Amino acid sequence: MKTIYHLLLAVVASAGLVSCSTDLLDEKPKSSYSPENAYVTLAQFNQAIADLHRTVRDEIYWETDGTVIWALFTGTDQAVDPTDLNAGPFADYSLITSSYYWFYHYWVRYYRLVARANTVIDRATAKWSQLTPDEQLSVIGQAKFFRAYAYRCLANLYGGVPKIDHEVTTPRKDFQRATREEIYDFCREDLEYASNNLTREADGRGGITAGVADHLLSEIYICLGRWQDAVNAATRVIDDPQYELMTERFGTRMDRPGDVFWDLFRTGNVNREDGNKETIWALQYEFGVPGGQNGNIPTWNAGY
Repeated sequence: MKTIYHLLLAVVASAGLVSCSTDLLDEKPKSSYSPENAYVTLAQFNQAIADLHRTVRDEIYWETDGTVIWALFTGTDQAVDPTDLNAGPFADYSLITSSYYWFYHYWVRYYRLVARANTVIDRATAKWSQLTPDEQLSVIGQAKFFRAYAYRCLANLYGGVPKIDHEVTTPRKDFQRATREEIYDFCREDLEYASNNLTREADGRGGITAGVADHLLSEIYICLGRWQDAVNAATRVIDDPQYELMTERFGTRMDRPGDVFWDLFRTGNVNREDGNKETIWALQYEFGVPGGQNGNIPTWNAGY
């Protein structure tokens, strides 16, 4: 009996050893986001695309300091800051350094947009992505538009800058500066991809479409001196019957004194779904709602 007991104990112990696995030690977060579960479904990728829209919107309607946009034309022949007229950095460009607040702001903002766009682009084809081939084309096309927009702004403001075309997952200090022309050409590649793979149907509320990509692509072709290509890209938008100049009163205040030009800039008249057929791309901004703004300065900046 004792022999049988010991034999049974040995069998049980052996089975326990065989069944041991390190899988139970692997963490599988189910109630929090991780790199493996944050970019899986189309809904999650659409959320990431919405965040790219928000990042661009905050460039203008900045949540903490709406005055930073004035850096784009203060000190030029368009405007001057009276407090800096005789001593400030915009009266003497030799006093401007890389740590100056306004210039640091735009550098960080645009590279933040690049980083977020790169994440979407790389994750769209990752092994855990559930996107269909057509959904991948759309998601990547939209993200590449935003990456091109960011690099277009960086090249315009700073000249040659480091080109980062993939998600950075580990600390790096080996970035090399590309030339301005190389950056513009990188923008061209992204925008041509977007133009060829995004829907041509105009979006009613500011979504990125082939027409939006072509509009920016025409500018990039000009930056590269490719004049006929610029004409061709712009013509695709001009000749698209979905877009046209507004010639008659429309919108939320058409019953008040004014004209069609006045209507174009009224609250509730900006989106295509509001009847504005001139709109190619509109950043979404709502006052006093979650995700919107509550101050006056962002509203003043709306025209810029």
